[in-house]
Amino acid sequence: GAFSNNDDDLPVQNQVYVIVPLQIIPSSSSSSSIRDNIVVVATTHLKAKEGTENERIRTSQALELRRKVENVANELRTLGWKDVSIILLGDWNAEPEDASVRSILERRGNGGLEMDNDVGIGDKGMKWDFHSAYPLDDENGDDENYHFYTTWKTRKDGTKRRVIDYIFYSSARSNDGNGRRGALVTGADEGELSCTHTLSVPKDEEVEATRFPGLRYPSDHLLIAAKFEI
Repeated sequence: GAFSNNDDDLPVQNQVYVIVPLQIIPSSSSSSSIRDNIVVVATTHLKAKEGTENERIRTSQALELRRKVENVANELRTLGWKDVSIILLGDWNAEPEDASVRSILERRGNGGLEMDNDVGIGDKGMKWDFHSAYPLDDENGDDENYHFYTTWKTRKDGTKRRVIDYIFYSSARSNDGNGRRGALVTGADEGELSCTHTLSVPKDEEVEATRFPGLRYPSDHLLIAAKFEI
């Protein structure tokens, strides 16, 4: 779908999103109750470039996508699906402290402020708490030399290493979201989505002096990935 562009104070944009509900198909050794589990997966690429107005656009887009994906998940629960989870991922073009990222991670969206239903959390049903599969603070796991980032490139204004790509997730049941690099999170309830592993990013010495893109890493963004269990 396309973002609504219904804010008259912001210019019309052409970014889009995809939302797909995926049913978990159990193996022969799985519990029969896992058949009632569904994961709503959504991905997007938000407005590019830094700046106050662009961040306002990204925040509006992020809040709209959060509302839409929550509404899909809530509707599935009303249709009788027992366990519903959400994976929301993409290129946010914003750093962890920016409003567009906080609008996903903070319970009420947009800096913790109560939001109207047309721009904030889902219109009906439960309120979803999202967590990042990767650590987004200074606690980057056990390796003090490990620093999470998703892009490191040189432009006219210099060389910057940033986190702008994300994997967020939420379950209908509570989840503390303590996913860490290569860490195994145990003790999740049956039917609850739990992040067990994340793909490591290159260490500084593994990156070419010209940064990204390069021969070793041909994109200006790194591949990130997470493994989940239910």
